[in-house]
Amino acid sequence: PKADVNKIVKQFVRTSGKSKIDLDKLRPGHVLVETVNYLLTKVVPVKDVSWNVVYDYVWDRLRAIRQDMVIQNIQGNTKITILESCVLFHLYSSYVLCEEELRLFDPTLNAQQLKECLEVLIGQFDETVLLTTKRRHIFESIFLLYNLDSSKALQRFGCLPRDIQNNNLVKKSYAICIWYANCNYYRILQEFGKLPTVMKLALNRHINHIHFEYLRRMCVAYHSMNCRIAITTLAGWLCPFESPELALKVLRQLCRDYGVKIVAAVAVQFDKNSFNKIEKTEVLILLTNVVDMSIK
Repeated sequence: PKADVNKIVKQFVRTSGKSKIDLDKLRPGHVLVETVNYLLTKVVPVKDVSWNVVYDYVWDRLRAIRQDMVIQNIQGNTKITILESCVLFHLYSSYVLCEEELRLFDPTLNAQQLKECLEVLIGQFDETVLLTTKRRHIFESIFLLYNLDSSKALQRFGCLPRDIQNNNLVKKSYAICIWYANCNYYRILQEFGKLPTVMKLALNRHINHIHFEYLRRMCVAYHSMNCRIAITTLAGWLCPFESPELALKVLRQLCRDYGVKIVAAVAVQFDKNSFNKIEKTEVLILLTNVVDMSIK
């Protein structure tokens, strides 16, 4: 079938050192911004095809947009506007498609694209003198939470302008980084449900590791045949952001994965010797109210 010329978008084409770039096909900055807005407002919400198909299409076209942007050395607020949208798209996709088959969605490649866009965006914030975006605090917070397990987060906060450091969302994200560095996983999990949706998406990639470390340390600290804790209490500690029923379901799965014994279906008994020290890499779906988030 013939394509609608009013809807088609330039696809990504890998360039080589010997190939010549067709300058007539390069799109100026304002056209790139319009194209990004079209992809995220008209293509992403499409419901009559599976989301992995939508993802493949948008992912490819966003790559082409970034390619045109780099070739023309577009800088400043135009570059920031484009990269902000790319970050949100990849962040949203990492959650929505996390249970998809590997042949349909490559989480590693998506994470690589997200990280690249985020780091370039953060660098552009520093280089742009007159910022027009009013969302810098959001993306600085995303950077802190996404890099929770890296020293980059703490180093970045120290380099931020004072007004950004004093933003409540940035301060909360920095506090979570400090809690993580101090292994205060309880505080992180308790705060998780209070964060804005996009912050939850950035932090969600670390939840599995936080659960693993939380249970591992509990098994060492409370290793005893006589020490037991109510399963409902522990579920409230590990998943305070979910309903009691779903929190219990997640806890039972974690106990099965890591060899933590559940006694009489009502209590947990910690044993450091039986704990499975191999961390599970599968992403748990814990955020029940995120999937319908619109990308804007």
